[in-house]
Amino acid sequence: MWQYLLYFLLGGSIVALVAYLSNQGNQLLTILVGNLPVLFLMNIFLAYRVGGATGGVVYARGALMTLPFFIAFVLIIMFILPRVNTPLAALPAMLVYMVPPLVYHGRRQRAYQKSMAIGKSGAETQAVTPVSPNLENNGY
Repeated sequence: MWQYLLYFLLGGSIVALVAYLSNQGNQLLTILVGNLPVLFLMNIFLAYRVGGATGGVVYARGALMTLPFFIAFVLIIMFILPRVNTPLAALPAMLVYMVPPLVYHGRRQRAYQKSMAIGKSGAETQAVTPVSPNLENNGY
């Protein structure tokens, strides 16, 4: 439980520091602090704690999968923000960032469930390889 309080305090401290630096007019430090990979590192540590090196590597590969969507997110914000206010600019950017990975995840889950159903029913004799979190066959 204490670890979650630590994560909460660390995340809140970073947000407060970004707000402070922004109010001071220091754009470079604001960007550097705001883009610190602290949450990524905390998640890597958690994934490592639960799944060892394999868990950490699988998490890092998943993070790399979302990188193109994050770049698209930033470009959409840059394009739309001068034309409309922030919430309207953030909405399409968030959709582009969130929808493709969620669709991909849903397809993987359905494929996994289908492969498990086929394996349990014994209706097919071919070997079924389910999507698994190990490095050799994780689909990333």
